Amino acid sequence: MQFKLSDSEIGKCYRFAYHVTKQTDKYYKRRNEYASTEKLISDNFIAKLSELYVFYFLSSKDYVCSYPDFRINENNTERRIKYSNDIDLLVFKNEKQLNIHIKCVRFDSPVKDSWLVQKNNSIVESPKENDFFALCVFHSPEKIEVKKIIKANKIKWKKTKMKLDTKRACYLNDLEV
Repeated sequence: MQFKLSDSEIGKCYRFAYHVTKQTDKYYKRRNEYASTEKLISDNFIAKLSELYVFYFLSSKDYVCSYPDFRINENNTERRIKYSNDIDLLVFKNEKQLNIHIKCVRFDSPVKDSWLVQKNNSIVESPKENDFFALCVFHSPEKIEVKKIIKANKIKWKKTKMKLDTKRACYLNDLEV
């Protein structure tokens, strides 16, 4: 199912990515000295577009979802850095809250259909019963695929094929049907 984000929504995602990156680039450059500001903006832009896309995807299936958070302030940014396990969307189904964590990979990634998380991520180490991952592929702001939505405790996180010591990966081929 395809959704078309408006130019306004795409611009809103870019402005968010730009401002968040301005506030966090020193932190991320300490973690990865090779990360350019442009790459960080692009990553944040794609992440926020994915949140909007998953919001519309789930809403179209009659789920009640929280709208993605576009607030930009220093406290929110500091909190996001400290708690990178933040929930991207809340979904309510049968009076239960589901926590959706969205991971998106670019279509031209060297390792196809794989998603990364930071090693020692609490969602990976000890997911709650209501934690889910939405695994997406970014092609363009007009095309994002939702490959799978899966319970966090059903994912087998592994060492990455690219030898990134601080990351863990899941691969679409390893996930339950």
